[in-house]
Amino acid sequence: MYDTKPFLLNISILLARLAVGALLFYAGGSKVFGWLGFSLQDAVQGYEKSGFSAGWAYTSIFTEFIGGALLAIGLFTRPAAFAIIINMTVATWVTMPGGLMGPTGGHVPLMYLVMTIIIFLAGPMAFSLDRLLFRRGNLHYRK
Repeated sequence: MYDTKPFLLNISILLARLAVGALLFYAGGSKVFGWLGFSLQDAVQGYEKSGFSAGWAYTSIFTEFIGGALLAIGLFTRPAAFAIIINMTVATWVTMPGGLMGPTGGHVPLMYLVMTIIIFLAGPMAFSLDRLLFRRGNLHYRK
């Protein structure tokens, strides 16, 4: 009754990867492609106003965009998650002075951070391109 079935663990990590990955992909893509009405240069300028160089701004934006896509499809899951963990740690640190639930929304990068740590620790599990392409790890979860 209290045991978690391997299939349910696989589904749980898949759902977490899809949710976090898709949202980060959209957040990064909206900056890269201007999906929300502001350009990449506008986004970089916003980062610069917060004290980050243009180089770090581009790194952060493309970490969200590319890392989010990789998480969602489960390809290079742990390296992508590691990069996102660094990115979201900085984002949490930058937004927390405005309050956890304040107008800067410190809770948002914190939630991405926690979810990405879970994904990093669990790995991609069975329903991932990592599993399909590399066939290593989590073989016992394929039941």
